[in-house]
Amino acid sequence: MLFLAVFCGFLAEYQLEHKIEKDRIGKYMKDMIVDLLNDTAYINERFVYTGETIKVLDSFKHNLYSDSAFDNTPVLYIQYSNYSRLLTANFNDQTITQLRSAGNLRLIDNEEIVAKLSDYWVGINELKTIAERVEQRYDASQEMAYHIFNRRYFYTHGFLDSLQKDFRLFDSIKHLAPMLLMTKEKNDLIAFANIIDRVKGSIVRFRQRLLIQKRFATSLITLIKKEYHLE
Repeated sequence: MLFLAVFCGFLAEYQLEHKIEKDRIGKYMKDMIVDLLNDTAYINERFVYTGETIKVLDSFKHNLYSDSAFDNTPVLYIQYSNYSRLLTANFNDQTITQLRSAGNLRLIDNEEIVAKLSDYWVGINELKTIAERVEQRYDASQEMAYHIFNRRYFYTHGFLDSLQKDFRLFDSIKHLAPMLLMTKEKNDLIAFANIIDRVKGSIVRFRQRLLIQKRFATSLITLIKKEYHLE
């Protein structure tokens, strides 16, 4: 009788622990879906943004390479004023971090979900690495830009603000006081264009990786909903 009581107690404790773990992983999976949906919205926004950024960089690079670059300095100044490194990899990784760090991946019976979660984690880290590379190349390009662009013009030429809002205004105001570059060496502009091309290359890679990450997210959402009967 004593043995039976102990055994029944063990079974009850096991069932209780199993239920607690099941509830815990169910909560994790619900949170994971929320994270993935938010990530998908973020990816869509970043995909549009990076596409527009690539077009801007292509135009800027083309004008720097152009033989008439020194004749169109206002164009270069306005393009430089819009040249930024606003590229981030802000994913909602709290749930996946908790799953990995607390050893809770063992609670997931579906090996395909575990594998895809791992791939998703790798993808997040790769996007962060690419974003850091863009920032590093941007910093390097800015060191070059300090010897090409005179930032005084951003404060003494009021029409720059108008140009930033509507670049089409350039044709109507290009007759105003000339904006000079700090260099007369064409090679300085070419060198700057070369590094902009590298910045653009990293952004293209970031954009391609976004599509892969979106496929991972969509696949994970489908698998998790099916496995855990979530709507």
